[in-house]
Amino acid sequence: MGDVLRRRRPGGSVATLRRHPRAGGRLHRPHRRLDLRQGCLGPRASVLRGARQQLSRAPRERMRRVFLGVDCGTQSTKVVLRDAGTGAVVAVGRAPHELIERDDGTREQDPAWWVDALRAAVRDALRAERFEIGGIGVSGQQHGLVCLDASDRPVRPAKLWNDTTTAVESAALTRTLGGEKRVLELTGNLPLPGYTAPKIAWLAAHEPDAYARTLRMCLPHDYLNLWLTGEFVTESGDASGTAYFDVRGRRYSNVVLAAMDDRRDWTRTLPPVVASLSVVGRL
Repeated sequence: MGDVLRRRRPGGSVATLRRHPRAGGRLHRPHRRLDLRQGCLGPRASVLRGARQQLSRAPRERMRRVFLGVDCGTQSTKVVLRDAGTGAVVAVGRAPHELIERDDGTREQDPAWWVDALRAAVRDALRAERFEIGGIGVSGQQHGLVCLDASDRPVRPAKLWNDTTTAVESAALTRTLGGEKRVLELTGNLPLPGYTAPKIAWLAAHEPDAYARTLRMCLPHDYLNLWLTGEFVTESGDASGTAYFDVRGRRYSNVVLAAMDDRRDWTRTLPPVVASLSVVGRL
C-alpha cells in the first residue's frame, strides 16, 4: 500500500488520496513568465481578451501607473495594486492553494501551485482595467524548503513552515552544534522543527535520492522571484528564518551548514543574500 495523503481543498474540505509506492515523481509544467506589459499571464492566457479587442478599436488612453504587491501565503496567494502616485488601493486579487497533509505532521505544497495561484490572482486583480505596472514586490511564507534540480525544476513538494516531521532532526542539529546557547551565538535562532535547516537534514536522511538530485535550495518567495526574473537570490528577512543564517552578521553560518553537510558546496546551493529593497530583476 502507498502513503495515504489528505489534500486540503481551498474550501476547507479534505480529499483522501492514496499514492502508489512505485509512483514516479510529480510532472511539472514548463516555467512560464509573467507578462504584465501585455496585460496577460503567460504566452496564451489572455486577460480581458474581449476588452482588449474593444480597446484596440478605441483611441489609445493613458493607462494608470500602479505597483503590484504579491504575498504567497499558506492558504492563498494575494495580489494588490496600488496607485503609483497616491498609494491608494486600486484592485486586489486572490487565488487559493491546496495543501498536502499526513498524520505524521507532513505539510507540503507543490511550488507549481504557487505559480498557478499567482497567475490566477493577477488575472483577478486585472479583470476590470488595464494598468501600467511600475514595479512588483514579492513576499511569501517563511521557512519552507524548495529543492531544485539542475534545470531549476522542483525535485519534490516543498516542506512548509508548519511541517512537524523534522522534530528529531531539530533536536539532533542542536546537539551537534553544542546546545542551545551555542546555536544562539552562531545564528540568533534555534533550529526549531518549522525552520528550514531541520528540513534539509530530514531530506538527507529520509529521501537521499531527492537530496542528491537537489542542486539548489531556496524559500517560497525566492522561488517566485526566480520564476518571474530568472534571478536566484534571497534577502535577510526571509533568510533569518532558516536557522542557518547569522542574523547579526547578516550572512550564512558556515558552522551550521558544515554541521548539516560538510561535503556540499553551499555557495552553489543557497541563493546570494541581497538587500530587501533592491531590484532583483526585470520582466
